[in-house]
Amino acid sequence: MSIFQLVRHRKNATKVWLTKKGKTLLANNKSQIKDNELNAVMRIIETRYFSIVEKWRERFGEVSFYC
Repeated sequence: MSIFQLVRHRKNATKVWLTKKGKTLLANNKSQIKDNELNAVMRIIETRYFSIVEKWRERFGEVSFYC
């Protein structure tokens, strides 16, 4: 199972962007994840940045960044 199969868009979803420099940017926290948990999730995403970008590229063919 890939990470993309686990993600489902919902109206109240928390959205995190990846930046070109390998960092995360919180777009919104509509699902109201606690700050300490959200920070942990964002650190994990940053740690796996290259893997996430590569899987995205394999699945969708290109990667574009918000910033």
